[in-house]
Amino acid sequence: MEKLKKLWQSSGKWFLLSVPLAVLVLFVSVQLLEQSMEPVEAVPTEREVTFDLEVNPVYDSEDGVVVIKPEEEAEKNTSVYDSQPEELWHELEPLSSESYTLPAEAKLEDCLAVLTIPRIGISAQIFETESTEIEAMTKGIAHFAVTSAWDGNVGVCSHNVAPQGAVAYFRDLHLLEKGDEIRYKTARGERVYVVREVKEIPSSDWSYLKNYDDGINRITLITCISGKADSRLMVQAVEE
Repeated sequence: MEKLKKLWQSSGKWFLLSVPLAVLVLFVSVQLLEQSMEPVEAVPTEREVTFDLEVNPVYDSEDGVVVIKPEEEAEKNTSVYDSQPEELWHELEPLSSESYTLPAEAKLEDCLAVLTIPRIGISAQIFETESTEIEAMTKGIAHFAVTSAWDGNVGVCSHNVAPQGAVAYFRDLHLLEKGDEIRYKTARGERVYVVREVKEIPSSDWSYLKNYDDGINRITLITCISGKADSRLMVQAVEE
């Protein structure tokens, strides 16, 4: 009991002073916590986002929303046609009789044409595309239906690796060089073309099948590239 009295005399008064201080600190802490939990004013929003600045005003960055008036759409690059070959018909300039020949006007008896490339040792029949190029490539080399069959730009394709039931006529197409000859024979006659370009292109670039208006006869060959699903090998030759 005597020990308790001495303890109280030595530290009791400090204990009494610390209680109100602790209560004050607790009160201040609660006030600060309540202030921090007050709802933040909601960011102004619109029912429908629009770039009409009279309807959808510009908020500054402090509001968390910035509406920027869009720039005018850049002019479309007409040199690359990012579409499937069958859609080219609608994208290119109207075809004229001087630069386009219908398949029926050039067709041989058993096929559309015969393609011969001495450098890689092939001579194969070309078949017209009826539904897809894949179907025509099962028979031989496929003709892109959107391209000319004689005058203008003739477009053809074949496998570089043959699936079951087909032949990879363009397996060695990458070996062609500028100056190599390509022969193309139809019911209209036979033309000799000279390779002018051997190039790797994106699989979505069909611009080399377009109808040129310079009066030069061309033949364009396209095949896949092993290990590059998004690329194609394109060889284009012009008439001598």
